[in-house]
Amino acid sequence: MGNQILNYLGKAHSDFIHAKGKLASNKLIELLGPKSKENILEVGFGTGATLVRLAALHKTANFFGFELSELMFHKAVERIRFCGLSDKVQLVLLTDRNKFPATDNTFDKVYCESIIAIQEGEDFKNLFLEIQRVLKPNGMLVFNETIWLEKTERETAQSMNSTCKQLFGIIQSNDEYLHIQDWKNLLFEIGFEVQVEISLLETNETKTFKLLPLPLFLSKLYTLKGKMKAVFTTEMRKEWKDYKRKISSLNNHAGALMQGFIIKSVNRK
Repeated sequence: MGNQILNYLGKAHSDFIHAKGKLASNKLIELLGPKSKENILEVGFGTGATLVRLAALHKTANFFGFELSELMFHKAVERIRFCGLSDKVQLVLLTDRNKFPATDNTFDKVYCESIIAIQEGEDFKNLFLEIQRVLKPNGMLVFNETIWLEKTERETAQSMNSTCKQLFGIIQSNDEYLHIQDWKNLLFEIGFEVQVEISLLETNETKTFKLLPLPLFLSKLYTLKGKMKAVFTTEMRKEWKDYKRKISSLNNHAGALMQGFIIKSVNRK
């Protein structure tokens, strides 16, 4: 069926499409703590907004991105070029979701945002294993994902996922590794040590005015360009109206079943 809603969000240049949006990305970047000359990889970079943020604010680190969606890949290339950062970020379009085009122990740090949870079946564990393969010993993995709450039963999660797959082409969150403790157990099993766990329900933003670096200002313009296209293109306007109706119906149930988490872990292989 394809990832219909993800294709729409790509066409609309959507940025920070995860729980708590840019606030969560800022917290993730804080935990990531990029340092000079580190090789840092984003898996599933979408339209590239977080990569732009990192490359603009941490100019001496090296940034890379792997993406399976051809549409998202091309939108991220556009965004990064528009922001003048093409020489700072290297992007790769994946041809195999279970095999990254990188040798073992390549990256100092890897991060993901709302990409692990939507993996199904063996792809879920395989993604962690492939991240571990390309991550250096004692390298850092930080991810921001929306996970089922402890009170959510498997039957409920499976039903929601089935509905989401029909409506949007993707699941809400993996229902085999159901709760945050299941994720942590898997990380421990394959050799990661969880160091930080943050619930995004407890994370708030303090509003302060800051003059944006030029690449971040340009990135906001790129996002706005996509939003304007979504508003003034009849087909996209109808498409979003349909999605909005479906999301509203779904949120009446899903809102109390899930929450966002940021996890920082270290590869102890």
